[in-house]
Amino acid sequence: MGFRYLNLSNNPLGDEGAAELCFAIERSNTLRQLLLHACQISDAGARALRKSMADNPTIVVLDVTDNWMSPELESLARVRCVLLSDTHIA
Repeated sequence: MGFRYLNLSNNPLGDEGAAELCFAIERSNTLRQLLLHACQISDAGARALRKSMADNPTIVVLDVTDNWMSPELESLARVRCVLLSDTHIA
């Protein structure tokens, strides 16, 4: 049994931590919500997370607000999650 909800908000993960987290995200088949609010993630970490999200359709919520990434990448992450959530409505 794996985690369905993981809240790492307000932890200084940075891009290195985000990259390590991506390794686990890609292998999880149970994680549905990942909260990374204010984790000091910049564009490099956001790109890695976006790739992991593409490889893992089970994650339907990703909160990357209040990080150090460009607004475009933060917006794309939110839009991606909305689209994923819409496809999983029963």
